[in-house]
Amino acid sequence: TPIVAKRGLGNAISGMLRPKSTTGGKWFDIVPEDEALLDDIEVKGWLDFAEDRLWRAMYNPDSHFISTTGEVDDDLVTFGTGIGFIGLRPDMSGLHYKPFHLKQVYLDVDALNQPIGVYITEQLTPRQAAGLFGEENLGAKTRERLRGPNRAARDEKSEFVWWVGKRYDFDPASQSNLDMPYISIVVDVASEHMVEESGFEELPFFIPRWDVKSKEPFGRGPGTLALPDVLTLNQMGKTMLRALHRAVDPPWLLPSDSMVNAPQLRPGGVSYYDAKAIRNLGLSKPFQQMDSAAQIPWGLNAQTAARESIMAVFFKNILNLPIDAPNMTATEAMIRREDFVREIGSIFGLLETSYTNPLVERSFNILLRKGAFGPPEIIPEALQGTDVQFRFASPVEKAKRQIEEAGVSQAMDKVLQIGQIR
Repeated sequence: TPIVAKRGLGNAISGMLRPKSTTGGKWFDIVPEDEALLDDIEVKGWLDFAEDRLWRAMYNPDSHFISTTGEVDDDLVTFGTGIGFIGLRPDMSGLHYKPFHLKQVYLDVDALNQPIGVYITEQLTPRQAAGLFGEENLGAKTRERLRGPNRAARDEKSEFVWWVGKRYDFDPASQSNLDMPYISIVVDVASEHMVEESGFEELPFFIPRWDVKSKEPFGRGPGTLALPDVLTLNQMGKTMLRALHRAVDPPWLLPSDSMVNAPQLRPGGVSYYDAKAIRNLGLSKPFQQMDSAAQIPWGLNAQTAARESIMAVFFKNILNLPIDAPNMTATEAMIRREDFVREIGSIFGLLETSYTNPLVERSFNILLRKGAFGPPEIIPEALQGTDVQFRFASPVEKAKRQIEEAGVSQAMDKVLQIGQIR
């Protein structure tokens, strides 16, 4: 039950934040800050071109976008936090996405509890480290293990720490990656050696968090909230299995003149009793099965209640809510849409801010700096020197629009009814 519920919510997040059912499959639009510029044919044409190039770059199989966001979604609903990296592939040919397991990650946050830095630990063999950073950049101890005769030493992993954090003393006009808003340092811990130093224009990670408490850098997810019920359900399952086993294969009571043992209550167990008890107790059957008197229906009802509680934590009751059932009145449909938005809207609004927006914005900025949208001179003059924004399609926004439209429609109906009465 927990695994099914978790998978269902993870799939729902993917489908609601990145719905493929939109026009052309795109779940985002690039718009200028001044949306009046969309009336300019040249501006609209370039934005459509940029959307298409960005979409193709993100969903290129070599970028690993789908697998990365899938793993981040899974961590998000289970633990409350997910983390993924956005950068260029080693051959600089396109975008590259990579997830990180939370046990590798420590988050650095500012006074408002917003992530401004990330520490990531990696366990690498000398060969792996040399492939990533170059042998000449490794520390002395790691190079010695790499070139030494001891094969076990060459296969032994050691810790490398990657830190990306905010740099406060940089030159905005500098083109050097050593003078960028975010600093990046890799340290070979065993050798106490700085392997690499570089920088990023923006934080290269997207870090969605489900429910964040004060002073806690990591979020709390539905999986954390459901854990007590999950553990209870597991214990219920064990108890029910024992009860069902005893009911199907109950213990036996057998008479014996020579030995008497303690009751054996396990399934199929044999308990011996004094044969004289047959006469004294008036037993009609000397060989009989013990009645466990287990209340199996009660156990099944308790399991069902625990399952429903777990499903509710993972929003199964809301996500399966039929919003547009065929035999539903307009009022019923609007009420259900309002329930859907009330339960889900705030959560997905936060995820849009911490997940999809930095994910798309960072991807767009990388491609823009790389020249993937063409040379700067082909960018419409009206867009040069301005920022663009991203609008995202989601069922939550669709439900909100439908509620607004339904409200206007109901108001107009009332006005018309009043006019007819007069």
